[in-house]
Amino acid sequence: MWTHLRDLWRATRDAYRAARDAREPEDELADALLALERRARRARRHAARWRAATAAAARAAAAAPPTERPTWEATLGEYRRRWLAAEAEAEAWAAAHARLEAERALWLQRLRQARRASNHASVNDRSCSDASASAAEARPPSGENNRDRSPR
Repeated sequence: MWTHLRDLWRATRDAYRAARDAREPEDELADALLALERRARRARRHAARWRAATAAAARAAAAAPPTERPTWEATLGEYRRRWLAAEAEAEAWAAAHARLEAERALWLQRLRQARRASNHASVNDRSCSDASASAAEARPPSGENNRDRSPR
């Protein structure tokens, strides 16, 4: 009785741990994807701000008197550099997000395959155990000899 309860408890514990382990990486990937998506959005907003600042600096440089133009052109060049850097950062975050999304898709595919294989194995185990049980029922008791039962 106690061994049966202990085995039942262990099976329940193992099933719970397997379910927890199967769930956690997916949640971690989802969290990482959300973080990357937020960073990519932030980088895009940053790039948009620098793009707007560059456009404003270009308008100001065009409207400035000729004596002040070199200063505005230097400012415009700095804004342009920052804008390009922000665009590159946004592209890098988007690429990292796409890479992680592909990794997540691959992981989910492997998880589905493992679950299918596990389900297939458990069905095979049940059919094998049913077959071994029916074979055990067909087998004569250990005290009897098969040769004595066979027709001659």
